[in-house]
Order: sequence, then structure tokens, then C-alpha cells
Amino acid sequence: MQARDWVRREQAALDKRGVEVVLTATGRTVLREAAPGHIDRVRQYFLKHLSTRDRTRLAAILRPALETLATSPTLLSMLPQR
Repeated sequence: MQARDWVRREQAALDKRGVEVVLTATGRTVLREAAPGHIDRVRQYFLKHLSTRDRTRLAAILRPALETLATSPTLLSMLPQR
């Protein structure tokens, strides 16, 4: 992915011993283009096989993780500015 210029390595902000992998502008474009097809396949091969009750339970189980992702400074920085 780095060779394709989709990601680059940066020194970790909080731990100078590590690195973080960051999407490049090209990587964001590739991700945006791939997302609709990926979402369709998740629905086709996974979600459509779950009952309404199971989807509701899955949403409840994943809610804490999704809330954390929704407030992640790293992820928020990848979103287009409005």
C-alpha cells in the first residue's frame, strides 16, 4: 500500500518509538471509491443473513466501539472539511 502511495508512515505522536500508518490523498480517493462496493458486499454476504433481532443486538454490541471511532481525532482528521 505504501508503494502504491495509499499510505505513508509517520512517527507516532504519543510514542516516539512507534510509527503510525496514515492515508495519503490517493489512499483516501481509493477508499472512497471502494467503499460503496464494500458496503454492498457486507450487506449481501453478511447482514442480509441476520434477523432484525440479531442486527439490533449486533448494533448494540458494536455501539461503544463505533462511538469511540466517531470521536477519534485521527479518524476525524481524515474526513473532508465542511
